[in-house]
Amino acid sequence: MKDFDDIFKERLEDFEMKLPATDRNAFLKRKAAREHAAKRRRSYLSLAVGIPAAAAIIMTLFMTTYMFTTYEPSFVDEFVVAEEDLENGVVYAADLMPEYPGGPVAMQAYLAKEMVYPEWAVKDSIQGRVLVSFIVEKDGSVTDPKVLKKAHPLLDEEALRVVSGMSGWNPGMLNGDTCRVRMTIPVNFRLY
Repeated sequence: MKDFDDIFKERLEDFEMKLPATDRNAFLKRKAAREHAAKRRRSYLSLAVGIPAAAAIIMTLFMTTYMFTTYEPSFVDEFVVAEEDLENGVVYAADLMPEYPGGPVAMQAYLAKEMVYPEWAVKDSIQGRVLVSFIVEKDGSVTDPKVLKKAHPLLDEEALRVVSGMSGWNPGMLNGDTCRVRMTIPVNFRLY
């Protein structure tokens, strides 16, 4: 079965053959001009697609380079505190890391249940992610909560309040003994 383009070309060729010589030459010139215009439009289209694509690739390369060379001071500050923690017997990695009773799902449920979104943050549509570091003691209690990455003072304060109330952790184990472990968790504040 022939498609529309094939049928159109055949009829156009038949039409070309039936024209007188002068009309036929004029028809062929117009046909050549139409084909040239179509090629020009296709070249403009390829430029319209090609230039933004090239720009996107260049931006991606630039942003990738920027992302891997960006200095984030909040994490560097945490490593400065590491010496202080080591003097107090706090470790960052244990054989068995502390776990909230019920696992990560239960911890997220606790955060969602206990978190009270600050009223002013709701009014001003403030959202963000706060990274909170804290120590899980040998008895499973939480001490020394600190904000590593701030979002907004209202959100930071609420994140510290909620994390301070997280007790009952299963403590970490190092060489068969319970130990003090510094943990870091994200606390997300999202308005829906």
